[in-house]
Amino acid sequence: MNNAMESVVNNAINSVVNKTSESRYDIAGEAISDETEVAMGNAIYETVYEFFEKQVTEQAPKKLSLLTAETPFDDVGMDSLEKLSVAMDLEEHFDLFIPDEDIGILTNIQGVVNYLELAIAKKAAEPVVEKLVDEEPSDKSQIDEFGSTDKEK
Repeated sequence: MNNAMESVVNNAINSVVNKTSESRYDIAGEAISDETEVAMGNAIYETVYEFFEKQVTEQAPKKLSLLTAETPFDDVGMDSLEKLSVAMDLEEHFDLFIPDEDIGILTNIQGVVNYLELAIAKKAAEPVVEKLVDEEPSDKSQIDEFGSTDKEK
């Protein structure tokens, strides 16, 4: 991924985790519809909630009733090792990497969901960007007036 794209994605991650962004955008920069955002968010939220619910049930079952999207992990008795354990499960489930320093800034389920939405979008954008760069013809004379190459016709 080029530096400009990485910068945009990292700024988006920071703004969502810190809740400073009002709108969500797809990898093409188009605003995501409310219905799409809700469906995507609900699926991720349900998965994340299940992983944290399992961890809290094992470690502090009496605090399970306190677990909501906004409940700080400290309030349900989760320490840094338990958060790391859940993060590793989420990495495996979503097939992505969560750096240790990012785990420290995630304080509740909603923060984790917001982080994962952007990490998944970032991961999805990488192959597209690399493919676009790889497909550029070396001989610009092969491009016709419509911007396509002989291979595309």
